[in-house]
Amino acid sequence: MTAAANVGFALRRLSLGKSERRRRALEMLERVGLAHLADQYPTRLSGGQQQRVALARALVAGMPLLLCDEPLSNLDTHLREQIRVEIATLSRDSGATVIYITHDQQEAFALADQLAVINEGRICQMAPPEDVYWHPADPFVAQFTGLSGHLTGTVVGLAGDRLCRVRIGLTEVVATTVQPPTPRTQVSLLLRPDSLSICSSERTDGILYGMVRDT
Repeated sequence: MTAAANVGFALRRLSLGKSERRRRALEMLERVGLAHLADQYPTRLSGGQQQRVALARALVAGMPLLLCDEPLSNLDTHLREQIRVEIATLSRDSGATVIYITHDQQEAFALADQLAVINEGRICQMAPPEDVYWHPADPFVAQFTGLSGHLTGTVVGLAGDRLCRVRIGLTEVVATTVQPPTPRTQVSLLLRPDSLSICSSERTDGILYGMVRDT
C-alpha cells in the first residue's frame, strides 16, 4: 500500500469516492511534507517519514478524539516544529480533543491547553501551562518546568497571595509557594535560571551574594 493509499484508508468509513479519498490524502501528505512521496511504498520511506504517514492517516479522518504518543520522536528539529504547528492547527480547526503524550517540555508547553505532569503513574498537577510553569505543585513539577538549583532558607512571613518572605543567610527574598508556610519553618528554594541576573553589589533588595568562579 502506497503512502497515499495508507492515508486514504482512514477515509473509507466516510463512504467517499476513490478520487476524493486520494485528493484528501494528498492534501494531508502535503501538510506533513510528504506529497512528493505519495506513491512510494513503506520500504522506500525512512522511519521518520513512516511516522509522518501514520500521523497524516490519524489526522485526515477528522476524529473527535486523537491520542498521540510521542508522535514527533523520530523527526529532526525543523520537522518537529513544522508538524507541531500542523497538529495544533488541525486540532483547533476540527475541534478535536487531542491527548498528547511527550517527554519534551517545549512541546508540552507549546501545544497544551491543559497540561498534566505525571510521575510514576500519578498525576502530580493538571492545570493550564502558565499555572504549571509559575506555580508548580511539588518539587518534581518544579524541576520538570526548568527550576533548578537548591537553596535552604527560613520563612520570615507572608508577602501576598502565594508569596512568602524567606531569609537566606543575611538576605531576605520573596518566593512563590504552593501553600502558605508557617513562619520560622525551614524551606527549600528552587531557582529558575532565566529569572536570575547579575547586578552590582550596591543594591540591597532581593540580592544573593556570591563570587564568579568561571565565565
